[in-house]
Amino acid sequence: MIERNKNIEFLRYFSTPLSKESMLILYAAHSIKFERCELYHDFSLSLVGLIFDTYLGDDIMETNDRINHFRWCWRQNRKNFLNEGIHIGDKKLQLYFFEFMFEHFYDVENKELNSIICENISKLWVYIFDYNNTTGKTKAEAEAFIEIYTLFENTLFVI
Repeated sequence: MIERNKNIEFLRYFSTPLSKESMLILYAAHSIKFERCELYHDFSLSLVGLIFDTYLGDDIMETNDRINHFRWCWRQNRKNFLNEGIHIGDKKLQLYFFEFMFEHFYDVENKELNSIICENISKLWVYIFDYNNTTGKTKAEAEAFIEIYTLFENTLFVI
């Protein structure tokens, strides 16, 4: 019986949307700002766009090539933002994206045949940083958003 109750609570955690009031309280508690969400959204989409556009394919790229490809895309994306006077990114943020992209893109088989993977990854980053979506995110999604937002906040420096 106790195990069943834990399972039910776990499912609620992942499936019950937070109220608008709860999301606004989270925004205030973590100093979430609309403009920063837009910036971090742009950085994320620019990075995944570079990865998708320059990836040569599984038949050409081995694991080391994929690691180097990610690192090149990361450096290029940071450089593009630095050219605009915005310094973003440190090792923690890079590791977050590295692990995410390996799990959801680089290590996925048949990605060339399934453009839905790229589309879904892009949609995910749009959804994560959608500041105006205050009525659909679950507690788990809100916590993930706060985690990545905080990683960005800890690295942002505007020149």
